[in-house]
Amino acid sequence: MTGIKLSAGVSGKSKVKLKAKGENLSLPTPSSPTTAFDLEPNLQVQLFNSDGECWSSEFVAAKKNEAEKFKTKASN
Repeated sequence: MTGIKLSAGVSGKSKVKLKAKGENLSLPTPSSPTTAFDLEPNLQVQLFNSDGECWSSEFVAAKKNEAEKFKTKASN
C-alpha cells in the first residue's frame, strides 16, 4: 500500500481511499486483457485491520476498469 485515507461521515457516507502498487500487491487475474473486473455481478471490496474490524463497500459502475487500473465510487 502506498496510502490510505479514512474519513468519518454520517451513516453510509464515510470514505476510504486506498492506493496500492508494486510487486508485493496481490491482485486477482484480470477478467480480460482490457478489464480488471467483470462487474456483473457487482464488485464487493472488504478492508480488514489487525484488530479484526472490517469495512465493506459494493461497487456497480467503474470510472476506470482497465487491466492494470481500477477506479470507482461506492454504490451507496
